[in-house]
Amino acid sequence: SGTIPYGQDQNVLKKWHYQDPPSKWEIARNDFLDSLQGNRNPFVDSINYVCFIDFATMTKINGPAPCNASVVGIQENKNIDFDYSIFPNPAVNEFSVLLNAKDNSKFTVRVSDLTGRLIHTQQLQVSNGMNYFTFDKLNLKSGVYMIEMVDGNKHLTKKLIVE
Repeated sequence: SGTIPYGQDQNVLKKWHYQDPPSKWEIARNDFLDSLQGNRNPFVDSINYVCFIDFATMTKINGPAPCNASVVGIQENKNIDFDYSIFPNPAVNEFSVLLNAKDNSKFTVRVSDLTGRLIHTQQLQVSNGMNYFTFDKLNLKSGVYMIEMVDGNKHLTKKLIVE
């Protein structure tokens, strides 16, 4: 169940968490507090860490659970059997993709700007389960980009913001 002991739905809380990512000020505050206390707030370091915790039992989930929250996602095919997260989002010089696939497959990732111009395309060999990829040296200027993951005729597109 998604209800945590004090009656709030953890899926709603996770959705809020994704809709309000840490600001530069919150990241700086987290760095400052770490310098004083030697203790970081992991939810400021990565908004995706909430996917690894069942807040109802306060236990670790092996492999991230679906967070039921995609701040900037566009689902194009209801029959998709994979999902992915982009982080950090907003990004600066590089971004990573955590892709959960049902089968071993060859995916294509396409990065395009909002005019539809293709900026980058790349083939990825994907294994069943969680897959991690980092994209750097794409020379993306500040703006909004669409990251499309394609597996055959199934594709899912999500938005990436570059600062």
